[in-house]
Amino acid sequence: MFKALDIFVKNVPDSEVNDWIDFVPDRPQVDLRYPITSEKLQQLGWRAEVSWTEGIRQTVKWYQDHPDFWSDAGGDRRQIRGNLEL
Repeated sequence: MFKALDIFVKNVPDSEVNDWIDFVPDRPQVDLRYPITSEKLQQLGWRAEVSWTEGIRQTVKWYQDHPDFWSDAGGDRRQIRGNLEL
């Protein structure tokens, strides 16, 4: 998932995406997968209104349009604000 976000947010070509990722050893207790399903939500009548990609795009855009909401979060977050591009 991080690769998809990195490519999407930073507009990094597939061939360079590993240059942006620091690979670290897995924790001994890490699960091989985390299955997620919306089946029960759908049984209750819920339906996604936007695709995952569109939802991420809208989320990034919201944070770009509302810097006052998060600009005082501190740390490196302020440094990356200018790097968010759609």
